[in-house]
Amino acid sequence: MKSKLPNFTLAITGALLLVVPGLADVDFCNAQQVSGNLSGSSSGSDISIPGSDLGEAVDGERLVAAAAKAVHQEPAIKAGLRYRIWANGQEVVGSGSYSQLGEGNEKLLRLEMKSRVGDSLASLLEVCTSDYYWIRRELPILGTTLGRVSLRDIRDEIARRGQSQMTASEPWILLGGLPRLLERVQRNFAMESATPSQIEFPSSDGKQVQSLPVWIVGGKFDPEWKPEKIPTGAQIPDEVELVLGRVEKVLPLFPYRISYYRKGKGDASGEAPPRTPLMVLEFYGVSRSSEVDPREFFYNPGDQEVADLTTLYLDQLGLKSLAAPK
Repeated sequence: MKSKLPNFTLAITGALLLVVPGLADVDFCNAQQVSGNLSGSSSGSDISIPGSDLGEAVDGERLVAAAAKAVHQEPAIKAGLRYRIWANGQEVVGSGSYSQLGEGNEKLLRLEMKSRVGDSLASLLEVCTSDYYWIRRELPILGTTLGRVSLRDIRDEIARRGQSQMTASEPWILLGGLPRLLERVQRNFAMESATPSQIEFPSSDGKQVQSLPVWIVGGKFDPEWKPEKIPTGAQIPDEVELVLGRVEKVLPLFPYRISYYRKGKGDASGEAPPRTPLMVLEFYGVSRSSEVDPREFFYNPGDQEVADLTTLYLDQLGLKSLAAPK
């Protein structure tokens, strides 16, 4: 078992880097790509949810783009998170939480994930405060990194340009949290038509089984996307599957489950090999909570070394920053 641990650790690290959003991997698209990806759904509070007629095919690309905006526009969300990662015949189980608070560009976000990988801790933390977006990663092999983006500088740059290149919400969708994760899925996978379905879950008292209408939408990995900072030997998912809420009045298009898969190896029979799971993220206890505490979004870096990613973020969006380095 010990001889397999380095490869297993590498595979787990690669999976986390691929499927968890954030700036540390720096694979942002340019401003033209951002506008193209997000133009499939309406801006402002008028979120268009395609597919009211279940007899018609539902465009998966538009559905996932609409989901990113729908989640971003929710004023308050609180949810628990559990996830599993499979690699080299082994499995890692982790847990965490997600919360967001606020309207528009003043959105506060917090995403936290923790698990054990062998004798090491793997943790990821994203905190979006009123002034900064923080990204902290503690991963086997890669070590601990902490970066931040100055939101004040971004606001100043957007105001200076008069939003001529992008809508007001797009830079904030790309910062982090669930909106960023959904945007990343929509950009890196060719999404297929969505299928209506239902999922069942126990009631809060555990005595009943409740059903929730959902959309199931899958996608194939875009082979043209070649991330530069994924470790050699890391497992890249071939497919993704999202379970999105289908009730407009109850967190429309919320991503209750996101699953990543690898293709199985073919054999002489010529039959399509079964896919195997790489990582599954599940959100539970999801609510439009009025009890989200603003103190959850405070972050103190202490004496940790901090990388300033503001200029890099603006450059990747096609915006030349006038802000002086910090």
